[in-house]
Amino acid sequence: MENCDIISQEFGWSVKNITMNKCTAISEYFMMRSENLKFGDVEFKGKYSFQYIENATFENCIFDTKDAFWHGKNITVKNNVVKGEYLAWYSDGLTLIDCKIIGTQPFCYCKKLKISKL
Repeated sequence: MENCDIISQEFGWSVKNITMNKCTAISEYFMMRSENLKFGDVEFKGKYSFQYIENATFENCIFDTKDAFWHGKNITVKNNVVKGEYLAWYSDGLTLIDCKIIGTQPFCYCKKLKISKL
């Protein structure tokens, strides 16, 4: 998907092998239970995004969400702004590189969490 504007309460559930570039999305439960995601320059606003996802890469994105990446596995987030109230709870294998993180209770109960600057 490229140059798309998405407005949908429940978009992308249980999809596999999706690439999204230069898109905007407003949603709840966005991409829930999806696998093999590759996002670049995506702006997202909504609640409960990317829950239960596996094998995902997000680069140069802006996410304004409530609790992204819950129970997510093998996720790399690079050069993003991520605003989330309960960000990445119960995630396993989350890597954040050069990200701005805004949240009230991020990263509770994470396994193999890595946060770094280049």
